[in-house]
Amino acid sequence: MLSTLLCTLLPAGQTTDTTGLLTDKLEHYRRTHIVEKVHLHTDRASYSAGDTVWFKAYTVATEKNAPSLLSKYLYVQLLSADSVIRSMRLRLNTGMAPGNIPLPDTLSAGFYRIRAYTQWMRNAGHAFFYDKKFWISDKSGQRPIGTKATGTNVIRFFPEGGNMVSGIPSVIAFKAIGPDGLSRELSGYVADEQGNQVCTFRSQHAGMGSFSFIPYKGSKYTALISFADGQQNSTALPEIAPEGYSLAVSSRDTTKLIIQVSVNPALRKLGQFTLVAAGNGPIEYMGRITTDTAGLFTGTLSRKGLSNGVIRITLFSHNRPVAERLVFISPDMRYNPVIKTDKAVYAPGEKVGLTISPSDTAAIARSVLSVAVTKIDESQAWESGNASIFSDLLLCSDLKGYIEKPDQYFDSSDKNRLQNLDLLMLTQGWRRYAWDSIANNNYQQVRYRPETGSMISGTVSLANGKPVPGAKLIVLPAKSSGLPIQANADSAGHFTFDLASYPDTTSFMVQASAPKGQVKVYLAIDRPFEPLKKEDNTPSSLLLTASASNSPLPPPLSKGRTLGEVKINQRRNKKYVPEHSFNLNGPGNADVVLSQEDIRTSGGLENALLTKVPFYKQTRRGISGTPQFIVDGEMLSEFAMEYAIPANTEIESVEVLTPGSDKTFIYGPYGQFGVVLINTARSKAGRADKSFVPGIAYYLPAIYQPNEFYSPAYPNSPITTTRKTVYWTPHVVTDIYGKTGISFTGNTSGSYQVSIEGISLTGALLHTVKLFTIQ
Repeated sequence: MLSTLLCTLLPAGQTTDTTGLLTDKLEHYRRTHIVEKVHLHTDRASYSAGDTVWFKAYTVATEKNAPSLLSKYLYVQLLSADSVIRSMRLRLNTGMAPGNIPLPDTLSAGFYRIRAYTQWMRNAGHAFFYDKKFWISDKSGQRPIGTKATGTNVIRFFPEGGNMVSGIPSVIAFKAIGPDGLSRELSGYVADEQGNQVCTFRSQHAGMGSFSFIPYKGSKYTALISFADGQQNSTALPEIAPEGYSLAVSSRDTTKLIIQVSVNPALRKLGQFTLVAAGNGPIEYMGRITTDTAGLFTGTLSRKGLSNGVIRITLFSHNRPVAERLVFISPDMRYNPVIKTDKAVYAPGEKVGLTISPSDTAAIARSVLSVAVTKIDESQAWESGNASIFSDLLLCSDLKGYIEKPDQYFDSSDKNRLQNLDLLMLTQGWRRYAWDSIANNNYQQVRYRPETGSMISGTVSLANGKPVPGAKLIVLPAKSSGLPIQANADSAGHFTFDLASYPDTTSFMVQASAPKGQVKVYLAIDRPFEPLKKEDNTPSSLLLTASASNSPLPPPLSKGRTLGEVKINQRRNKKYVPEHSFNLNGPGNADVVLSQEDIRTSGGLENALLTKVPFYKQTRRGISGTPQFIVDGEMLSEFAMEYAIPANTEIESVEVLTPGSDKTFIYGPYGQFGVVLINTARSKAGRADKSFVPGIAYYLPAIYQPNEFYSPAYPNSPITTTRKTVYWTPHVVTDIYGKTGISFTGNTSGSYQVSIEGISLTGALLHTVKLFTIQ
């Protein structure tokens, strides 16, 4: 018989046993490893080559999901399967920034990714970046179609709390996936070593389910499984611990968590334990519990006061974590806005009026919103399963692995929502840190600092790449806009200059010398953009071939496993792609690409540019301005041009971006007269951007200035425009009651979707969708 509630909750940080030593270490870890997360609200979930991706970035500090004030800059990249197409640096204002990405009309049909992160987020690794996959159609309008994967289904079992313990009732969750990385439905039973049936089970949602039984020491249990696709399988259950603890949590009640602890006879003499609940912020609850003579405890913990998102509940015994369980605390949906149209149906070209207000007047708060109005068709029906600000910031960012249709876990109309969420926590819950790492102070140290302004870091080395400890450095602001700053490299030759006191558009020259000035040294300036890495996050059934079929698009991609590759039924002309490139558009993604052979046969770099790059003749004739020269990622100022261009024999390739090309936009005003990117043979060493004038490097910051969305006023007459996004605004501020209104001119006949996302000043996340018709 279960005991009554004996748990006394203590304020965070207060405890009377040695558990406090460990929780103090967790608090130190939390303070030094604040979690930042990013979500991008995009106007659509699929695009065509030549379209523009409009987005609003929301960066939050996850302790209260309030807009982050930690980082001042955000990095956004458009990626293909094998290259970086666009990179931009945005200035954050109270954790938010608008942006847009023009898509080249030469893109092939396929899946692409938008990745976003701050420098601070790079400490946790790219697995915690915002990373969204979406389909881009080419000019032929190709649609993706699925490919059938072959292979064996896989099932994994997850004992609740961590272990199956002898003599204690155990809940075992499971998750099954097919060779394509997507879920598989199944049924089966558990048998002991003598073939006796112990219990039966069946998947309940997305290949997940659970069952319970009492395991015993010395027995071996096997699950015999029948999959819905006809496959059969048998899998041994995890080993049974002869002694231990069981931690069970029922989170299906909307008001409280029901916690049950069981201890087998060998450990019951320990008696008293500590429960700790913590999310991404500080420890939220700590309480001592005592089991009864049967080794049992049960109690409740109110959801009120717990942070939204993933919470880990840990059972401690004498300063040692012995069992753990993840639960999910759903956000308060009363803040979610309600959209009302001023008419039921509109005529083409008619003005559309929308009013926005909280769904519950008791939850009013001033909010900052972004609004997209897009035309939808059957091919976009799958967008309902796409990740929203809720699922991105509260769910996907704290779980590794592919989550099918993450937004379904926030659908309040689904009566099984909490049960399905609980299965997800049991089978896919992943921790940002481990308690033993915290206890031993053995966690990843901070490498990247939060950017609060301009910051230059890098390494001083010899020609052979060996670092120069204690190298002398001096930073000179351009145009005498400030005094020189001096510093010394550390023992690894690394240096960092914090230049937050300067405007973030200031250019700098960095000069280095050896401690005694007896040898030449070279500067490698750290690049702010994360390099492209092969991602392991896509089920193969969603890596699809292009087809002229008009079949609906598949579910959008999120985090998962790569089991295949993108195949496009289209022939391409092979062209030279530099092996080592510092092109922010991606290697070879330029208007003209010159190889070392091209430069040699032309008689040198200057002749090659004059004969193979049309606009360069106008430059030399004084008809147009001088293009921006960039050597291995370093922009050269005019006073450095005469001596910083490498010798012809050092040049491995040249990539040229013509003035007005969409490829120059990422270089901002520096690309006004074109860009000439010189990649040298020295870049083969794999080091960061190298200076080819010994001891000198240049830092020219580029902050992307987003365009403004143009929303035309169509006449009250038949309209032939093909625009799918008819209205976009990244910044709408409600009044103190959470209310506001917007208006725009409707487009052609069809169905339209209004998508609103945002955040209130109290940290409440907001998301809602409304459909209306023009006919």
